[in-house]
Amino acid sequence: MALTFDPFTGKASFVEGSPIINQTTGQTLTTGTAGAGQIMKEFVTPSGVKILAPQNVGTYQPPTNQPSINQQQQQQQQPQTGDPALDSILASIETYIAKLEKQGKVINPYIEITPEKATELLSQAQTEISPYYSTQLKLARETLLRDAGYSTEEISRYETEAEKKYGTELRTLGETMAERGFALSGQRGAGEQDLARSYQQDIENKRRELEYNLGTKARTFAQNWGWGNMSIPTIPSIPQITTGESAWNRPGGNVPLYSISPETYSGLIGQKQYEEKAAEKTRAAELESAWKQNELAKQYRTLNL
Repeated sequence: MALTFDPFTGKASFVEGSPIINQTTGQTLTTGTAGAGQIMKEFVTPSGVKILAPQNVGTYQPPTNQPSINQQQQQQQQPQTGDPALDSILASIETYIAKLEKQGKVINPYIEITPEKATELLSQAQTEISPYYSTQLKLARETLLRDAGYSTEEISRYETEAEKKYGTELRTLGETMAERGFALSGQRGAGEQDLARSYQQDIENKRRELEYNLGTKARTFAQNWGWGNMSIPTIPSIPQITTGESAWNRPGGNVPLYSISPETYSGLIGQKQYEEKAAEKTRAAELESAWKQNELAKQYRTLNL
């Protein structure tokens, strides 16, 4: 015979053949706590253990077939879906897993990737992603250089044609002035000066337009792909027109076809370059996930009773 004490109700009772258990926590007791003003009474179990409980308890209860606390917990842990067939399957699975655990064959779902393996998978991702972006970079660079080359040829052709046209207009102006008796007059000089100024302004505007258009394309290229080791093409210096002379003066040397600030674009990571790095990381994450799933599948395949 032993004493069962319930601290919530403040009651205790003798239950023959059962341990002394706290019904709330399931822990074995040797003493109980009485409520305020209650008179405690000392009880001695058959094994000689002394316990304290309120003296107004001690009602004898015959043995019952109620399951123990551990049995109740085990019953609660059993799968219960309401479908007997499904419950039976789940119970079989739990039994199978329990047998595997006893044999030390435990599935580890938390598979870790070593730094070496992570580097290997990232390298594989780069190998898959890099060719696409390398091709796109090559096409973008060739497009910029082709535009620059075409523009250089175009401006050269334009200036050559303009020089011819200027010479024709200069001769016509001289002949006209001579017919009117102004061959050596100030009026002829003013006309020639205006003609030279007009053509000089025209070719300078054409150069500025070329520089602006190609500069815009170069900056767009740099924003997408960075500048890297790109170089700026050059073009012969702009011709200088001397009043009254049909042949234009072309100073030696070349000048940049457009201007771009090295301070701004040096070391710049372009948008496409950023996208490439992001694509590599995404692909590496996919490869890591697939590798983990494969390793987990290997664990399942090696498990056997």
